[in-house]
Amino acid sequence: MKKCLAFYLFFLSIIINSVFAQQVLINEFMSSNQTTLQDSDGDYPDWIELFNPGENIIDLEGYMISDDAQAPGKWVFPSVHMMPNSFMVIFASDKDRYDTTELHTNFKIKSAGEHLILCNPETLEIDHIQPVGLSVDVAFGRYPDGDENMMVLASPTPGHPNTPGVSVLNISKSAGLFNAPFKVGLSSANDDDVIYYTLDGSIPGLSSSIYSDSILIGFVDSIQNHFVNIPTTPDSMSDIFRTWSPPLGTVPKANVLRAIAYRNGVPTSRVVTNTYFVDTNFYIKYPYHIVSITTDSINLFGFDDGIYVPGAYFEPTGPDWSGNYFQKGGDWERPLHFEYFQDSGKRVLDMECGMRIHGKITRHAAQKSLRLYSRENGNSYFNYPFMLNTDQEIFKRILLRTSYADGSQTILKDAMLEDLVKDFNFEMLHYRPVIVFINGEFWGTQTIRERIDKYYLSLLYDIEADSIDMLENNMSVEEGSADDYLDMMDYIDNNDLSEDEHYEYIKTRMDIDNYIDYQIVEIYFQNMDWPGSNIRYWRERKPGAKWRWILFDLDNTCFDYAYNSLTYATSDQDTSWQNPAWSTYLFRSLLKNKNFEEQFLDRFALYLNTTFDTDTLLTHIDKFTNLYGQGIDLHIQRWNFPRSHAGWVGDINYVFNKFAKKRPCKMREFILEYFDLEEDEFGFYCDSAIDDNLNNEIILFPNPANMLVRIEIENWQADVAQLQVFNEMGQRVMALQLNGSNGQINELIDISGLNQGIYIFRVMGDQQYVISKFIKTSN
Repeated sequence: MKKCLAFYLFFLSIIINSVFAQQVLINEFMSSNQTTLQDSDGDYPDWIELFNPGENIIDLEGYMISDDAQAPGKWVFPSVHMMPNSFMVIFASDKDRYDTTELHTNFKIKSAGEHLILCNPETLEIDHIQPVGLSVDVAFGRYPDGDENMMVLASPTPGHPNTPGVSVLNISKSAGLFNAPFKVGLSSANDDDVIYYTLDGSIPGLSSSIYSDSILIGFVDSIQNHFVNIPTTPDSMSDIFRTWSPPLGTVPKANVLRAIAYRNGVPTSRVVTNTYFVDTNFYIKYPYHIVSITTDSINLFGFDDGIYVPGAYFEPTGPDWSGNYFQKGGDWERPLHFEYFQDSGKRVLDMECGMRIHGKITRHAAQKSLRLYSRENGNSYFNYPFMLNTDQEIFKRILLRTSYADGSQTILKDAMLEDLVKDFNFEMLHYRPVIVFINGEFWGTQTIRERIDKYYLSLLYDIEADSIDMLENNMSVEEGSADDYLDMMDYIDNNDLSEDEHYEYIKTRMDIDNYIDYQIVEIYFQNMDWPGSNIRYWRERKPGAKWRWILFDLDNTCFDYAYNSLTYATSDQDTSWQNPAWSTYLFRSLLKNKNFEEQFLDRFALYLNTTFDTDTLLTHIDKFTNLYGQGIDLHIQRWNFPRSHAGWVGDINYVFNKFAKKRPCKMREFILEYFDLEEDEFGFYCDSAIDDNLNNEIILFPNPANMLVRIEIENWQADVAQLQVFNEMGQRVMALQLNGSNGQINELIDISGLNQGIYIFRVMGDQQYVISKFIKTSN
């Protein structure tokens, strides 16, 4: 038993009362300091307040403080004196500084809760605070100062006496939906309190409006746009589809009321936040559940620290991969208040959260994905059944996924395809489209998804989060260890899996059924951002547990029904960064075994006859088009993306409908060729009539467009073709020669010189011509 703990137990019954009267104590601390106390660097680190309740000066030299019960001497104090009945603040910043004018420890405090241990120079433990989870800018400490009683304090008071009990603010109207203007009254349980409030999302303080009479909550849609007019991407990016453009007119708005009570210049209540929607057309305008995010605008849009803008970290020489939004980790988490409203307008969640930007390349998109963490006192989970396609009610972290993640403008591809295969044997992400408001301004449609991490798996299977091994891509460790997987791969390296005994052994190490389903989906839908990336696999760290693969990120799929992704997924060459040899090695090794091959082919045939059937997929496409179509017009008004309702529908038709109709036959062709099978040796027979009916189509994509449009025609019978473009008056405004020598036409046409309007595209050959209508939008 550690000396520190032994001394403590030995003397506990004798000196406990005198300790509190004479020893230095941990009097107050904050583990998620966002706005309360700033250090000399301008940062807001965690902090710990010590209190000397005695009558003597105490030199802290040699005293120790730690966040680890196994290492109580983690940080040692320099010589610094505490006067009688005085307070001292130490920043728990991990900066490890000994300047006695501002002390910084070599550790931080987790907001979810950690031990805090204070020992004297003789290693006697003189104070020990058990872990307690705290939300943003909430302090935990003793009241009265130095007392044994500890509680969530009314307000943080670093370096000053702790305040008495929390005041409760009362608001006369609950958050929600109203069809007519009304007034809201504010009151505190203590008559000595002064109430301050804001209506712009900022945290109220002494400089805010003082409440004196009821506040009018009314129609606000016509108020001038503010936050939505802030550019969230640089002016110049190669990724033109994801570049910010201003809203098309004023956007819908909500009233956001924030209030706090002060007494004698000190806050005595938590900040209370209510969002009010006043709208006579609420149920028509907002077809989904609503997320209202309220935060000080500097957290999102500040040049130095705002996570939603290019800001201080933007490099003009690398516009696509630089900016504040590419910064990661806890230092780039920002506080927010989270409210969740059902489509009836009823608020069902009201909590403090943290937010970080989520994703990879989409961090530079105009609308960004947000990762949300519950920071509510005593509850680090979201307790609500968010998703449409699962009954799960508890989530550790959730995503608000951007509409720009799609490799085209459909905005629904990943959610739709994962829902299609939700009954397959793998873990995947569920979904719900939601309307998002930020500080009372409409932020468009985003999709709630889970975040793939150890907590996701822990809740899904009721297992310990810390007992999970999770790897990414080429065995990069996300959680736990790669040792078991490395051992399995070493076995494969040294044994021939064509021999059944070795294959049978590998079946004890990995879930073959899961792996086959996973490979089939990725191959069939032609994921071009895989297998060299977007791979995650996991196991529970216990004897007999098998490795399983998780399906996610199907955004870059379904672009080319004729692409042979089976050859792509089995290549042993480093043909591109998307499919390096390491990424196909396991699949190639397993395919050496006839039993695995037969199981793979049987399962593929089953899915081609059922889930991947053309009618089944087209029905599923219609379902999601109807679902997301309910909110698409308002979303376009906010982001000018997709470029129009008609263009969005055109994208869906271009990307999905053709793929749904023509992919099954092509996939069968690839399988017969790769496995050298006869026509009757594979259990799926395609309907060639579907394929024939698609001949001689002209595809214009995107349509509408303003700069470039791709023209695609199959089964072209001539080596050349003439493109003629006519305006609505029948006047020819463009003529180009196209190349049709490969039996098809596939060219990108610059239409930036055309005026806005409707045009007819006509492509002519020796004995063929096709026409199609095209819409040119403004540049």
